[in-house]
Amino acid sequence: MKKKTIRPNPKAVEAKEKKAEAARLKKEQEIKEEEDKKWVCGVKEDTKREEERSLRREEKQRKTEERKRQEEEEEKSFEMGDKKTDTYTATGIDECIALMETVTTTAARKASEVDRHPERRVRAAYLRYEEEKLPELRKEFPSFKYSQYKNILSKTWKKAPENPMNQSHGSYRDSREDVLQRVESGLEESLESFKEKKPM
Repeated sequence: MKKKTIRPNPKAVEAKEKKAEAARLKKEQEIKEEEDKKWVCGVKEDTKREEERSLRREEKQRKTEERKRQEEEEEKSFEMGDKKTDTYTATGIDECIALMETVTTTAARKASEVDRHPERRVRAAYLRYEEEKLPELRKEFPSFKYSQYKNILSKTWKKAPENPMNQSHGSYRDSREDVLQRVESGLEESLESFKEKKPM
């Protein structure tokens, strides 16, 4: 007896191939979607952060190089005797003292004095302020209630020079360069007021 050769059904084979192809495409699509999600969620943001960091680093490096270059130029010009001297005028003892303090104060020393967290000292400073001013207010307004004294104290406290929030302070986020720049501009402005005006 002859063996029968079984031939595969061409339609069934074609259907199996289509099914396998569809499964492969579906799997590839899922893998691609997962990669896209990763790209959107993490990798893309990480690259943005890295770019921002590198830009900040470059900017910081550029500023330090520029500052060094300026310092070197100032030193060279000072050594050569090309240093331009500005003349300042002050009338009265108070102005003279203010001018001397402004001229002798370096920006770095002034920047180190800048308070970065004045809010920490507000309560203690207010209590000291209240101890000083309350007796004066009681003499000035003897018929007031305690709450009225408190209201007056709180209003005057907002503008008082003893209030740490009214003194020069920087944000805790400020870099040393930002504080130095702000202080230097303040020193320059105060010196401008004392500059001697040259006749035309």
